[in-house]
Amino acid sequence: MDRHIAAFLMERDAKIIESSLYNLDQGSESMKMMAVLSVYASIQRKYKLGKLPNLTKAFGRSMSVCYEMFRDKNYRKILAERVKSEMQKGSLMALLNLISDNFALEKDKAEYKAAKAEYLTLEAERLEIKEKLLDRDAYTAQEGRRLAAIVAGTFAALATLMVMLIFLLRTGGGSGI
Repeated sequence: MDRHIAAFLMERDAKIIESSLYNLDQGSESMKMMAVLSVYASIQRKYKLGKLPNLTKAFGRSMSVCYEMFRDKNYRKILAERVKSEMQKGSLMALLNLISDNFALEKDKAEYKAAKAEYLTLEAERLEIKEKLLDRDAYTAQEGRRLAAIVAGTFAALATLMVMLIFLLRTGGGSGI
């Protein structure tokens, strides 16, 4: 938005542009786009301008910069499709609501945080395995001993069970009391 348009709007109706001034000047490209869209959507709503299909299409075509706020590529595609369908309806507020959906942004941030935590866990596990495999002989000996202990314990338990069963069968099951 041109600074002259912003000054004109501040003079005519400051409420329309005040909340967006900071993002118009300081924000990222997506925040600037949302701020401009917010101003025009406020004008459309306040003055009951009805459908503005051409302006909505113009904004819709240049909103791809806003999709970058979301890290989920699948959601970006869904958002692009929703914007495309809203472009036909002529409502700037509908476009703004799609892009500035705080619930979707928070969900995206939470999913990203969870994915990042999972990645870090997997990476730590990968490094641990890699470190163990550097000394393969010691690792295989250690794992071999562990497996041998499990097999020996199982075999000992089975042997003990068989001896007890043979003893019980020879003595008649112990029912001679």
